[in-house]
Amino acid sequence: MRAFTVADLMTERVFCVDEGEDAATAHALLESRRLRHFPVCNARGELVGIVSAQDLLAAGRGTQRVRDVMEPAHEWVSPQENVPTAATRLLDNDRSCLPIVEGKTLVGIVTQADFVRFVADSAEESEDELAH
Repeated sequence: MRAFTVADLMTERVFCVDEGEDAATAHALLESRRLRHFPVCNARGELVGIVSAQDLLAAGRGTQRVRDVMEPAHEWVSPQENVPTAATRLLDNDRSCLPIVEGKTLVGIVTQADFVRFVADSAEESEDELAH
């Protein structure tokens, strides 16, 4: 059986909100895209944090910037990270997503839903193999 990496299940096309964006606009973007969180990048496209709908909702409609309400990026993984290690980091750190970073550049994101989908697909493939 082949070892799967985060690159096998990550979402590559990731919208990154600028750290200087105002919180109200970022919240409207989250809602319009039906997402629960955004990676936050600086002007060079480097990951600097994660902001959730809850963070933005708590900020209200004031003049706060995303950088003021985001959580700094303490946890991320590389695309080559194996799936079990990444899943353990997600669970141990009580995260709903992990940014995928190569060097300093954001290249993707993996969410709890991605891991659940991966397990479901793997279980289905195993059942198919057993049936044949």
